[in-house]
Amino acid sequence: MNDLVRWSKLINFFISVTEGSHRKMYLLAADHLRKLQEMAVHDPFLQDLLTFLLPFFDSFIAQYRKTNQDRILLAEKTADFKDMLDNLSADTIRQWDIQIQMVYDMRSNIYRRMLPEGRKPFQAGSYEMRIETVLSLAERLSMDPQLSTLGQDVEAYGLQLQDLRTQQQRLKVYRSANSIALEEQRLNLAKGLYAVFSRLKGHYYEELYEVEKFYSLHYFRTATEDSDLAEEDINNFEISLEANSRSGQLEDLLEGGETIRITHLEGGQLKYYTVVNAVDTPLEEYSLSPLQSVSMMVPDGHRLLVVNNVHSIPAKLQIEVL
Repeated sequence: MNDLVRWSKLINFFISVTEGSHRKMYLLAADHLRKLQEMAVHDPFLQDLLTFLLPFFDSFIAQYRKTNQDRILLAEKTADFKDMLDNLSADTIRQWDIQIQMVYDMRSNIYRRMLPEGRKPFQAGSYEMRIETVLSLAERLSMDPQLSTLGQDVEAYGLQLQDLRTQQQRLKVYRSANSIALEEQRLNLAKGLYAVFSRLKGHYYEELYEVEKFYSLHYFRTATEDSDLAEEDINNFEISLEANSRSGQLEDLLEGGETIRITHLEGGQLKYYTVVNAVDTPLEEYSLSPLQSVSMMVPDGHRLLVVNNVHSIPAKLQIEVL
């Protein structure tokens, strides 16, 4: 590890430049791998490097994808659970109450046994206690011959709430484990990248400038260097999309005929298309799956890329004008 290295020339800079950003490691490594693949077609030495690096990259991507998918699933289960609780508080308990009153007067002892505290326990309190309240009501209803059918419906609702809560809690545990596993894969990939970098330097020791062709250098620059070279990097940037939002991009960079690459980084499936003006209806809308990277030729005259996040969780992506 870097903290055991005493000679600065031996420090693995791939670890430091991606520290705290698994997205940056994903982008840096994917870009390097593409360049290596393109140049390895007719070069056995580069093909050997590619064969060496791929297992590191594949393991990182598999964990990156699992982390992202579990994050999406957690957001989905949390939303489903909260929707059911909101419905319980507003409409569902009211409907159950009405059905009970159709059989027993609300001033009767049996009604008070069914809903001893009225609707309040179904509308407030901890998640676990509200689930328990539903299941307890289901049990009381099921013992009454006139309300047993309603009891089955209430029990099904309570069990669904319980199952969603269990899935949500399990995914929260996965989130912590995923974070640890992804960081471990980042470090492993950094080792693989550094080994390839060292072998490239040895291979091109008389023409070291050739090594630069295998990397996009903006991933390695400091903040000061980035400000000095901002003009060079204007065609390569990340954007964030809020849940259920749409964003127009590249309005000042496109005229038609350019090639752009879109890389999905976080969130659910996205939609994208290009148009001449923001008010235009697209001729065709494309899908971008989680962690997918696509390149497209911008049609003549199109000046705007529109990206649409149709999910209830935020998303991130990288856009490059090649």
